[in-house]
Amino acid sequence: MRRLALLIIVAAVLCAGVAPAANAQSGLTPKAIEQISQSVVFILEYVNGEPVSTGSGTIVEPTGLIYTNRHVVEAGGDFEIYQTTTLGELPTVIGWATVVQAFNEIDFAILQIDRAPDGSPINPTSLNLPVINEAAGEVALGDSVYVFGYPSVGDGYLVVTQGSITSVENANLFDRRVPLWYRTDAEISPGNSGGLVVDINGRFLGLPTMVRSEERTLGRLGGILPFVAVETVLGAYAQGLIPDTVTVTLDNTSSTEICYIYIAPSNAADWGPDRLGNTGTVPPGATFTIDIEPGIYDMLLQDCSATALANLRERDFTASSHVRYPADETQQTANQSLSIKITNIEYDVAANDTGDLGFKIHTEIQAVGYRDQEIRVAVFYLNNDGSAIPCENMTEDECDPAGGLTVQSVLTPSFDDTIWDDYWFWIPYIGLPDSFTGMVNFQVVANVGPNDGTTLSNPSSPSPVTISLGSGGPTPTSDSEFSITITRMEFDVGGDRSSEEGIKTYVNFEATGYRGVPVRVALFFFWADGTPIPCGSDSYYCDPGGGLTVQEVVTPTYDSSAWTDYWMHVPYSQLPRGLSGTQRAYVVANIGPDGSGTLNNPSGGFNFELYY
Repeated sequence: MRRLALLIIVAAVLCAGVAPAANAQSGLTPKAIEQISQSVVFILEYVNGEPVSTGSGTIVEPTGLIYTNRHVVEAGGDFEIYQTTTLGELPTVIGWATVVQAFNEIDFAILQIDRAPDGSPINPTSLNLPVINEAAGEVALGDSVYVFGYPSVGDGYLVVTQGSITSVENANLFDRRVPLWYRTDAEISPGNSGGLVVDINGRFLGLPTMVRSEERTLGRLGGILPFVAVETVLGAYAQGLIPDTVTVTLDNTSSTEICYIYIAPSNAADWGPDRLGNTGTVPPGATFTIDIEPGIYDMLLQDCSATALANLRERDFTASSHVRYPADETQQTANQSLSIKITNIEYDVAANDTGDLGFKIHTEIQAVGYRDQEIRVAVFYLNNDGSAIPCENMTEDECDPAGGLTVQSVLTPSFDDTIWDDYWFWIPYIGLPDSFTGMVNFQVVANVGPNDGTTLSNPSSPSPVTISLGSGGPTPTSDSEFSITITRMEFDVGGDRSSEEGIKTYVNFEATGYRGVPVRVALFFFWADGTPIPCGSDSYYCDPGGGLTVQEVVTPTYDSSAWTDYWMHVPYSQLPRGLSGTQRAYVVANIGPDGSGTLNNPSGGFNFELYY
């Protein structure tokens, strides 16, 4: 029990620590990424002196306590630990570790560094390793995440990828409803497992754990084991809620002899040995008992010809339990159910790269008894008479076979009872038919079913939609405003449009009330006496009066959007020629709606000198 108390202390430390600095607009700073990277380790597993597999882990205590996935360590070998101290360099060995505990309830394990790189014993308290020391709070769909680890595609180097949370799957864990999986579109590859996922503030969000292909995005959706699930399991152990072993009693109430019994943690890679051995059987009417560690298990029963009789998934064996065949197998099938309901409709939101405004249909989805089976979820857009709205302005992906407008996805539940609290569907206003103008009213219906080609048969109640569609596109709100400030200039550097040496001017700016509306950002260059500096031969850098300028258009994604250290570049070749000595000048930034003709939100002047 002393060991379990230590683990709970670690969880408390994670909740109270200080995370690396992050930029509120752009995410983790390079310095924060480098700091976090030093707490992520490469794990090389040896069995009988031979390397057999690799994974990743995260140091959570300066004494070398490491969090990782159970499946990273389940071969039960020895573990060589590597750490990256300088980004861009291969990691180096910092010691050898032993498994402290592997958990059956979730795919989680703990290692402890207890030997030096040469294999000699060390006192862990002599270590002083960098750690990740603050846990993330509540997670919402769309939140940005960073994944740290050592995937095999990285050739041994630390790899950092970025993405967002695409879904949250909740389930019961020790009578507590908690997120047991987050899905992300961040790249997660074999070898990432057991590493680290942090939020935009550098706080511990969870462990990257698995990869699944996702039909709609043609990408890879990674699974994240949330830290809150880890915390829940550690808390249950600390409170003595979990005994050392439990007894599972199998009652064979059928007329068939059971000759093979396999039982393994639901997160295990294989079934392991037959629990009946070479000669044992469970005749009709007999019982058989198995003592196992508490956890969540799958159970496979076979007859004497090795034909499956029952495949019971994700059974809660955290206490002594009875399994009855065939009653439990029949009950599991009978308990399959799917449901979906529309919880909210959100208007005027952008959800694609172009900044197009549209509307989101928020839903809650529940799948019971469909673990690891694909289900299809959909929203159908209907006229008030129940006829389908045509998909004339959308791609084939948003059309049903009859040409009706729909948005659909395929999900794979990870648990017997999986809930997606907030799964949303979005289409842009421009995707609605051309005949929809002015104030339009229609309805949406959500539906869910197995992804087997059959008709979806679990519809939600219809929800009304009311949208005002005009010909002028989105317009700013009444509280719209801009601000822009020049922060610094950098000389003798190349840019993105031109690699020629020139001047970079950095600005910070904000746009409030212009979500989805194109905004023009501009720099104007003047001599010290206030006359415009004339532009060169490239008209891109010329204003209508022939003055030197550089301008770009951005589209805010939020009601209040801010850009920090946004830079624009002017090559020296576009500056006047034939001058000599030192020429004093200044630059003014300005911002306003694109197409408005005049920008009316200037910054103060920023002085600089040109040397000829």
